Amino acid sequence: MSNKLIDLIDISKSYGMQTVLDELNLYIRENEFLTLLGPSGCGKTTTLRILGGFETPDKGHVIFNGQDITDLPPNKRQLNTVFQKYALFTHMNIAENIAFGLKIKNKSKQYIYDKIKYALKLVNLDGFENRMPDSLSGGQQQGIAAVSRVFRTSAAGLITPDSCITIKNVGINNTRDGILEVVKMMGGTITYDRLDQPGEPAADITVQTSDLKGCVIEGSLIPKLIPIIAIMACFAKGQTVIKDAQELKVKESNRIDVMVKNLSAMGADINATDDGMIIHGGKPLHGAVIDSHLDHRIAMSFAIAGLNADGDTEITGAECVNISYPGFYDDLGGLER
Repeated sequence: MSNKLIDLIDISKSYGMQTVLDELNLYIRENEFLTLLGPSGCGKTTTLRILGGFETPDKGHVIFNGQDITDLPPNKRQLNTVFQKYALFTHMNIAENIAFGLKIKNKSKQYIYDKIKYALKLVNLDGFENRMPDSLSGGQQQGIAAVSRVFRTSAAGLITPDSCITIKNVGINNTRDGILEVVKMMGGTITYDRLDQPGEPAADITVQTSDLKGCVIEGSLIPKLIPIIAIMACFAKGQTVIKDAQELKVKESNRIDVMVKNLSAMGADINATDDGMIIHGGKPLHGAVIDSHLDHRIAMSFAIAGLNADGDTEITGAECVNISYPGFYDDLGGLER
């Protein structure tokens, strides 16, 4: 039997008074496939963040290939993230998918041609330029997505002047659409073009710069994307109240307190409550030094806030975004005023 490749030994992690991992012991052998299953808040994400170096355990050791990497930074670990969503444009061939972001950046035809050739060679798909995504296997699509992933950020389009963004092929089942309901409640200009395809419901979603208004967000509408909702509320007219979000106080970074502290530093009128926050929108934001706490959602949210604030905004740990959204900062740059 192969040796242990990953070995988590007596891993414990708490956030305030909430214990998320209590002396976890788990090992994975080379070439073994393992799935973590469990309800929200049970420690799945915390375990992966500790393994990737984005979180430090309170006690215990992370062993990789026989080496103790507990205190090794993420960029020094021989680990990476494989994404489930390939995010390829189904109406474009492979070459067009790869070229999309380069065309936006006004690169020359020769430059784009060279990059397409290089990218296809990199993922062993030479000669696939004119193939369509649905003719590729899952692994082949993932290889293309790794070099041509083009992301868009809807909230940035809502608050950045003169913006219009279309997000292609978005999953819209009722367990994930809380953020879209919030956008509509706040008066955001958002339209759906539902796709006729098997499997999970999906749509192309278009958002435009909007005059947002404050509202009460509570109960089943509370999604994981509270950080970006708080940013939108700062640019909305009137008061926004976020309730029933106490779960976020025991996440990796206590997102409630971090958002309140960082937005206050940017000049927002915001206060924490026992289960959320109250934001009085309309007050201009200014640049500040923001601590992301290596939380990718917080880093992305404040990058969007900084895009619409006066002065410079510096985000410490901004690189943590790459674990979930490679190319985010390049895409956001397309919205700069």
